Amino acid sequence: MIGRDARSPDPRAAGYFERSAGCAAAPQSPLRWAVLPGALALLFTPVLPAVAAESPFSPGLFEALHNHTEAFEQDNLALWTPMLVGGIGSIRPDQGGAVRYGNLAVTSEPMSASGRQVLGMYGFVQTPGSWASEGHGEYRWSVAADEQFALGGGLAELDNGRDYGYAKFGVRSQIGRLHYLGYLTANTYRGGISPGFYSAVHNDQYFAGGELSADRHTIVLGYAAEKGDRYFRPAFEYFAFDRGIGQVGGANFTMISTTLRFADSGYFTVGARLGRALGPSGVQLTNPVGFLLPTWNRLAGIWEIGRLLNLRYQEFQPFPGAPRSRVGEAVLFPADLFAGSSFPKAIFAGGAWQDDGQSGRVDAVIGLQFVTPRVAASAVWQGRSTFTLILQIPWRSPR
Repeated sequence: MIGRDARSPDPRAAGYFERSAGCAAAPQSPLRWAVLPGALALLFTPVLPAVAAESPFSPGLFEALHNHTEAFEQDNLALWTPMLVGGIGSIRPDQGGAVRYGNLAVTSEPMSASGRQVLGMYGFVQTPGSWASEGHGEYRWSVAADEQFALGGGLAELDNGRDYGYAKFGVRSQIGRLHYLGYLTANTYRGGISPGFYSAVHNDQYFAGGELSADRHTIVLGYAAEKGDRYFRPAFEYFAFDRGIGQVGGANFTMISTTLRFADSGYFTVGARLGRALGPSGVQLTNPVGFLLPTWNRLAGIWEIGRLLNLRYQEFQPFPGAPRSRVGEAVLFPADLFAGSSFPKAIFAGGAWQDDGQSGRVDAVIGLQFVTPRVAASAVWQGRSTFTLILQIPWRSPR
């Protein structure tokens, strides 16, 4: 699986700008039509004929997801390639109108080819009577063999009248196996301009990064063991996001995730961690995130972050002083635990504990996960009324 953290339709998974159900309708943006051709192209790319080895569309991954819960149903389509990343989807709650969303992120030729790279991203969220959109761009150029400068900016036109813009300048470099980057930002905030920054430093094992501005901060700390023991290869991450540090009084969210067997792909990769740490201003194509919620870039399921044993804890508070909701999840792959047993490798099981601050409950989690070189599929049941179906089709260039 291509490394990413996907963002959840639940605002607890990001909390950058929460949408208000009672907000007034925003003017319909003319940019809304610009995203439709690109979104349609995303859907048909996987059925195109095989392309040359230098193709910007290979290797790639197409994903289709259906999620059913007690409160809503969701359908989501996503595409990941070296040059183009994006998706579209809809959420249909049991009460209220449907929410539709989409995002398209593109990049020019790789930095290594010309010393220059352009990245861009556009996204939208549509609810009954309202429309919100955002756009981001960044230009990078090499100044030395292992050093690049970058300029960029972005704007989010929100449907609650709280538009947000930023400009940035940054440096990316490397010393041996140690990679680091740092950006300074100028952000519009409460009618004025406020400074901010985001940065990250990492090697193959350790990761530290985050962002800080007048109304939010993010921290990501991670570890992944080197290859060695075939049985255990643990990985860990602490993620914290807080919008309650300024005068807005927004949400804060904490997530701790770990696995006993990391497989060099997915949630704990450096590219996925960079997206979470750098936030919307970072324009990280391996894990693009934005200001708007919901988004196609879903939060990876507990069964997707590793093998053997996976654990995750989440804590969310919508605003200062509000009750905190907590979720704990655990998934075990029995066939990995008992090496050499006849237990089917596709089966995993576990449990999920939820507490909304007033009452709690525990649900069983059981699922099937089939993975082949040409297709991967997962079916997961939680409790009696929640299930998730995922189909993934990877492909590579012919050699």
